[in-house]
Amino acid sequence: MDQRLQKLARVLVNYSIGIKPGQLLKIQAEPIAAPLITAVYEEALRQGAHIFAEAVYIDLREALLRYGSDEQIMFYSPMKQMEVEKIDAMLSIWGTTNTKFLSGVDPARQQLMSKAGRPYMERFFARQAEGTLHWCGTQFPTEAHAQDAEMSLR
Repeated sequence: MDQRLQKLARVLVNYSIGIKPGQLLKIQAEPIAAPLITAVYEEALRQGAHIFAEAVYIDLREALLRYGSDEQIMFYSPMKQMEVEKIDAMLSIWGTTNTKFLSGVDPARQQLMSKAGRPYMERFFARQAEGTLHWCGTQFPTEAHAQDAEMSLR
């Protein structure tokens, strides 16, 4: 494993999130960030955390926005409601294969999806403010982001 990822994982888990033994950590990322997901998962295990990872598939989100009914887009999963009450920490890893993936989707449908997620986000931010949920977000470099910045990935 790339030692830079291991070092970043140690900083994220031990400092940024401050994970403690027995806490429930959610790692959320697109599959392209698998090397960092693995490094964080291993470090969190060493710290005694319970972990679950959620893969974010942008193609599924785009499919829902293109072909789903308003009712389907507005559906708020009871699993998400339970999740926001149970997790102690969350790490969001931002990295994608396509930074323009929703450019062809009606913005009104995207707003509908954002509205559906508002109860989750409000509770998430409330728990953060209470100090009962720790969150950190970090960037994972990808070709797509490098291209947007007119840089090479290296």
